[in-house]
Amino acid sequence: MNSSRVRFNHRLFACLLLLAILASAVTGFKLALDSKAAPVRPSSAVANSLRIWLNGDVVGAHPGWNDTSPGPTITVFSGETVSLSLNATDGITHNWFIDTNNNFTPDPNEISSPDFSASTKVLSFNFTPVIGQNIPSAGNWTYRCKYHPTSMYGTIRVTQPPDFSLSASPPSLAATVGNPETSIITVHPFFSFTGTVNLSATGPNGLLATITPSSVAGTSGTATLTVTVFSAGNYTATVTGTSGSLSRSLNVTVEAGDFTLNPDPAIASAQINTVASSTITVGTINHFAGAINLTSDNTSCTFTPTMVVGLGLSTLS
Repeated sequence: MNSSRVRFNHRLFACLLLLAILASAVTGFKLALDSKAAPVRPSSAVANSLRIWLNGDVVGAHPGWNDTSPGPTITVFSGETVSLSLNATDGITHNWFIDTNNNFTPDPNEISSPDFSASTKVLSFNFTPVIGQNIPSAGNWTYRCKYHPTSMYGTIRVTQPPDFSLSASPPSLAATVGNPETSIITVHPFFSFTGTVNLSATGPNGLLATITPSSVAGTSGTATLTVTVFSAGNYTATVTGTSGSLSRSLNVTVEAGDFTLNPDPAIASAQINTVASSTITVGTINHFAGAINLTSDNTSCTFTPTMVVGLGLSTLS
């Protein structure tokens, strides 16, 4: 009976030991996959931040970043925050920097991390590449370890984020009180922008602004801005286009004019079968220069001339 109990204990111990080995192997395999995975960009068109894990190793069987030389290609947008998790797996001191002038050493104007080693555990290093500031231009650049620049290196690609702009044709309008005027709004995509742009138009008191359609495809689209003013003056209509987190605006100026009519005399004395007359002075408000057609609701009355362009005179007989 004691011999059977001993054999049972030995078998139980062997089973538990086998389970522990399998669990350890699965955990190690998962960690290895996680540490070697290439950086994954978020699904949004323009990411606000990008997180990347890089293992540095120069003495192992596969030296480099994440066990490859060159290391994984990193693609980032200008202006987004990049968060690097830098981990030394060989016990040697390393560094990470973008070698924009390709001289194999970090310069003061280049993006460079502090040193890290196995004793520092994982170093969190954040930076923001900006084209024209710490990155000379859009394109491919080389990242390196300053201590092992020829074996620990890779490519970082810095691109402009998708974007769009707005234009108006014409950019300014000359309007008459009560008469609508229009301008064509065009969406201009750049840096591979393919989103939908939602459009809105606003104006101050005295000006009504509408836009049709209210959304256009960003690849190429136009809409019509219509403005109507209710009193003479100078106005600004604002057109705003939004697509996700992007927002762009432009202003269309509106110069609204009007005219006045003043008779002299206001009351003309006349006798039967004789002609009486009054001089009609056409005045302008806010640079009005349109054509004014003069008519009367009385067939016995005539204007000479019947049309005045801008400031002028006509005789009512």
